Amino acid sequence: MLVLGSYTCPKFRSQAPILNALYERYHDRAEFLLVYIREAHGAGSWQSTINQREGVDLADATTFEQKRGYAASCVRKLKIPTRHG
Repeated sequence: MLVLGSYTCPKFRSQAPILNALYERYHDRAEFLLVYIREAHGAGSWQSTINQREGVDLADATTFEQKRGYAASCVRKLKIPTRHG
C-alpha cells in the first residue's frame, strides 16, 4: 500500500487511525509505504480552518533534514507503525 501525505493535511491526519488498523491487519501480507510529501497547507499558504483550530502550523520545509524531521514528527504524533517500532 502506497500512502502519500503530510501532517498539515487534515484528511491525512483524520485517516491515520484507519491506515494504522489496516497495517495491523495486513502487514504480514502487504508492504506499507508512506511518502511524506510537501506540506498540504503549510504556513504562508492557504491555511485550513481545521489546522487553525488544531494549532497545526508548519512552514514548508526548506531542507531535506527539515522534511525528515517533519516526517518523523508526523509518524510519532499519529502513532504510525514503523519497521523499527
